[in-house]
Amino acid sequence: MTIPTLTNLVQSVANPKDCIYQLVPRMFPPFVSVRDHSGVIWNQGGVGSCTAQTVRNIIELFLLRAGKPEKLSAQFIYDLTRIAEN
Repeated sequence: MTIPTLTNLVQSVANPKDCIYQLVPRMFPPFVSVRDHSGVIWNQGGVGSCTAQTVRNIIELFLLRAGKPEKLSAQFIYDLTRIAEN
């Protein structure tokens, strides 16, 4: 198996609109939990639908924050991605 690489890269010309970002050191907590903000974690069994479950939780969180709470189907998202892959 070959690993894809980027070749023939050329540095761009400096532009006054470019922003140079610098890391600002901060103290972060040793861990962060998003459990209070995420949906229910379901057992996916042998299906392999963890990505669909994550996408569902993210969309539900965005809808909740927009004031439009909705329960979505991870199975529906999973089925759509399977159809798109084939």
